[in-house]
Amino acid sequence: GISVRSANDSASLISPVFRGVLRSELKVRGAKTSVSREPFVTLQLEIEASRSLDGALAAFFGAETVALGAGVVGKKTFRIESLPSVMVICLKRFAYSAENAMGQKVGHHVRFPMEMEIPQHFLHARGAAAMKYRLFSVVTHHGRDIASGHYTCDVLRNVKDDMNQLVPQWYFCDDSKVSAVSERDVLERPAYMLMYASKSA
Repeated sequence: GISVRSANDSASLISPVFRGVLRSELKVRGAKTSVSREPFVTLQLEIEASRSLDGALAAFFGAETVALGAGVVGKKTFRIESLPSVMVICLKRFAYSAENAMGQKVGHHVRFPMEMEIPQHFLHARGAAAMKYRLFSVVTHHGRDIASGHYTCDVLRNVKDDMNQLVPQWYFCDDSKVSAVSERDVLERPAYMLMYASKSA
């Protein structure tokens, strides 16, 4: 059997654009499968053990062993039940532990692509088509620790070239300073947040 719980989600003007739905399943031998459905606007990924976005996504959607007490263990998995038009991904750069309650920054570079595909096996619906996304914004935290630092943003925009044709151009935004940068510059950022737009939107 399956027991299903759903979190309440209040609609807003941005919900249709940024909102997705995550489905978690907890399976315990001899018991009903517990299913929870939760809306999300940001997919938060652990990166301490990952050096790429693909690796962080694989870890997030992989089966996790959960200790439930009295020697009982279960397997917990996440799948996406509903994909957003804009996928916002947070690479969790700030880590906390019992030994370090103030937290520390996870500073290593995490590779990420200009184009990302959410594969079918990350989706709940059988036969669902993989979704392709295009990167359009990167937020970076500059600084050595959690308590201080500075945020900048790279954003993609279509501009007209010498032939009056629209071409994509990246811009680096640092407070009031805005400058054109290359795609390579963007891919080298130690990104904190990544924003991808569906190519079918």
